[in-house]
Amino acid sequence: MTLILCVTIGQKLRGAYEKIALLTIISLMFVHSTIVSAETWDTTWGPVTVRVDNSNRFIGFFNNKEDGIIVMSPNGSYYEGWWARTGNCNCPKAAKTRSGYATSCYGSISGYLKTDYEFRGDWADCRKSQGGPWNGSMR
Repeated sequence: MTLILCVTIGQKLRGAYEKIALLTIISLMFVHSTIVSAETWDTTWGPVTVRVDNSNRFIGFFNNKEDGIIVMSPNGSYYEGWWARTGNCNCPKAAKTRSGYATSCYGSISGYLKTDYEFRGDWADCRKSQGGPWNGSMR
């Protein structure tokens, strides 16, 4: 009787452990998919497809025709970084577009989340001669 009871309890515990392991795997898959999946935000530059990488960097792609990229890293409650796109903006050096092409059209960009669905920020070209607000919201 004791042996049967021990076997039954062991089977129930194994079943419980298997359920916990399965739930853990599903939870990790969900968390991982939300980290690497892309979202689209409507911005003052048009739609930007955004993802956050494993280093918590914000990486956005904008204006497919101009091969635009935005890369920002967290700095306290702000994100700061750079943007680049094809074109000739007469910048003194070259930056890379999202496809890796050299361009003289690039600059700085920064921002912060106003809410979970809105952000506020600013951009400037390489010479700080042009720039302005860069705002948006999640679709």
